[in-house]
Amino acid sequence: MNPNKRNSWPVAGGALTAGEPGENQMSAVLEKPKNNASDLPNRKSVETHFVNVTPEIASQWLTFNRNNRVITRKKVDEYAADMLAGKWRENGDTIRFSNTAKLLDGQQRLTAIVETGLKIRVLVVTGLDDESQPTMDTGRPRKGRDVLEIEGLEPWESKVAATALNLIINHDQGKGIHFHGARTNQEIRDYWLEHPRVASSLRVVKALPRVKPVIKHSQALALHYIFSRQDEHAATAFVEALFDGVNISRDSALYHLRDMLLRDAMSGKRRSAYDMYYMVITAWNRDITGKKTSTNASLRPNQDRAFPEVGE
Repeated sequence: MNPNKRNSWPVAGGALTAGEPGENQMSAVLEKPKNNASDLPNRKSVETHFVNVTPEIASQWLTFNRNNRVITRKKVDEYAADMLAGKWRENGDTIRFSNTAKLLDGQQRLTAIVETGLKIRVLVVTGLDDESQPTMDTGRPRKGRDVLEIEGLEPWESKVAATALNLIINHDQGKGIHFHGARTNQEIRDYWLEHPRVASSLRVVKALPRVKPVIKHSQALALHYIFSRQDEHAATAFVEALFDGVNISRDSALYHLRDMLLRDAMSGKRRSAYDMYYMVITAWNRDITGKKTSTNASLRPNQDRAFPEVGE
């Protein structure tokens, strides 16, 4: 970019930290700023700067946080997880200050920087009107399914895959497939790109019946992918029979599992995620090892037994 070219959205050159000088490339119509990150919230003119924000700077900037939304703990934790994993990316989102030295946007990113103790490069805009705050962040936040659509998945595929990837990542991290913690968009995208076998499982699940499924397709995808690490052919046969009921032996655990799930659907009974995954994984473990199952008693969750591991 030509630094002498006049822009409608002027950008200051270089990244600033507290007390660190930087070469200014602001338009001549703007007041020449002091090159000090701690002074940025007090700027009256509209300016933009890239800043290497340390935890100390972030803490100081948070003192300008007046009448903002309550911190969303889940969002701070998501940002912190990406920062700690080295997956934080500059995406054009800005830390914004008003011309009355008020933090308008960015409190959760700044809080994550303080809590992680890391220095993160961010884009900062100063000098905005206080009345601009109600117009910020009014669009729908980008979700996991959105980042997968960017990677080429169709809408149904991206929705199912994003939900399944939350389950798979939680399982791989030892939290259990039944754990409800949501993964960040970056984690979902990276796992999808780094584990192509998830796409193979998605093709299997996409071909399953859609009408009144005994379990959700996202659950089937997560289970098929995890089971396929042990035996891909058997995993496909298991989920297909679970959905369509074809060629199931009456002395198999799958037969009794499907019968229980169908009865639940007819009666309107809703099982917890823990119970459902407990039963499915137990059925898989019994059938893959050739154990005969005459009743559903062995599939039911038992407080005296730990949550089953796949393949045990």
